[in-house]
Amino acid sequence: MKDELEILDELTKGDKWKQFRFLEHQLGVLDTKAHAIVSLDGFLLALTVPFMTIAAPTNLGVKLALLTSSTLVLISAMVSARILCARWATIIVKNGNIEEGLKRIIALRDKKTSFLHFSVCFLIVAFIGYIITLSLHLLF
Repeated sequence: MKDELEILDELTKGDKWKQFRFLEHQLGVLDTKAHAIVSLDGFLLALTVPFMTIAAPTNLGVKLALLTSSTLVLISAMVSARILCARWATIIVKNGNIEEGLKRIIALRDKKTSFLHFSVCFLIVAFIGYIITLSLHLLF
């Protein structure tokens, strides 16, 4: 079975510049998605703060659900912020030969993809927590 670099080599007919640009584009896509998640996390926290202060729930279960959900949103934002840490692809490639540099870019891309998946999972669980919080608040 071929590894990803061999497939990329076939797709670009061995053009290392095209391979580099392809991988660099994928890193840019991950950064854009992470930026959107950080913005959404900030928006959710901005909406949650007035609810915690103005309409402060009196029920302990509601308070705990709200605190847990807000913590999950913060974790999601921190994981997404980790994706946004810049590491220039040209610096990765210059330290060694081009083949090894492209492999390191693929490894970086895969690591950032994993962080993005974790961030989305935390955000989904936080949404579920907010729904539970709202339901409990309306019931009690």
